Amino acid sequence: MNTKALRQKILDLAIHGKLIPQDPNDEPASVLLERIRAEIVRRLSTQKAVTTEATNALGEKVQMRLCSEPNKSADEIYERLKYKKMPFRKIKIPKSL
Repeated sequence: MNTKALRQKILDLAIHGKLIPQDPNDEPASVLLERIRAEIVRRLSTQKAVTTEATNALGEKVQMRLCSEPNKSADEIYERLKYKKMPFRKIKIPKSL
């Protein structure tokens, strides 16, 4: 058996949980993934959207919607997922009546 075939066989056994004895008390992967998702949402929800108004160089009122700086735990998630730390910035020029 060559190295590539051996690697594939080991991966196949690992995916099917046959490399080590399985503990019947372990939670299913779907439950673990849901707990991880909920924790990520909880940490990222600490960021707040802030709307400010200003007047631009043309004299138009401009609304800027920015996301606050992330806290340390949210910052770690952004770094690991390679996301921008401030996920959105929206500038809107309201239409005058």
